[in-house]
Amino acid sequence: MPEAVNYLGAMFAQSGDHPAADMVPGQIYSLYHLGTLILAAIIIWGAPQTWDYTRQLTWPKTIAIVVLFVLAIALLGATSFHPFIYFIF
Repeated sequence: MPEAVNYLGAMFAQSGDHPAADMVPGQIYSLYHLGTLILAAIIIWGAPQTWDYTRQLTWPKTIAIVVLFVLAIALLGATSFHPFIYFIF
């Protein structure tokens, strides 16, 4: 029971410091993660909305969409292992 209370306390930031707690900011604030966050923000707020982009489909837009779709499928197939997300739990 004490471990369950500690676990719930950790979930709601009510427990003491964990020895590995100092490693979390180093992982979160790494250059890779900050760059990914900035790139995502630029794409989200800078790119046109999908509805606006597809209102008038031209041949170049259609070809670009198909090429990106095929590339995404190829990248999924190129990696070897795709576990179901809840399989980890």
